[in-house]
Amino acid sequence: MKAAIIYSSVTGNTSTLAEIIHEKMEQRDIKTDLFTIDQFQNHSLKDYDIIAVGTYSWDNGDLPLEMEELFEQFETEDVDHVTTGVFGTGGQLLSLFLWGLLTYLRICFLSILI
Repeated sequence: MKAAIIYSSVTGNTSTLAEIIHEKMEQRDIKTDLFTIDQFQNHSLKDYDIIAVGTYSWDNGDLPLEMEELFEQFETEDVDHVTTGVFGTGGQLLSLFLWGLLTYLRICFLSILI
């Protein structure tokens, strides 16, 4: 089983969380690659069995611009076999971020079904 953790971090909080998740997955003998969003090649999504995506809250809960291309790539790549998860950090607007992210993922999921 091969996993990837892809994250974006400004203050270092999301980076720290990504490193903790990486360590926990490695302890469970899951080979896990850790990438910043700038390091990850979007076309390699299909090479993984598990992908965790982490980001911070931005503005009113929007995805940071640097993450949009990755989320769009999930819509175009053959990733039916990939188990995905999201994690995030933020301050006062974290609930807005999570709501925005869930709304975005629901729209992506519905577009796949249609």
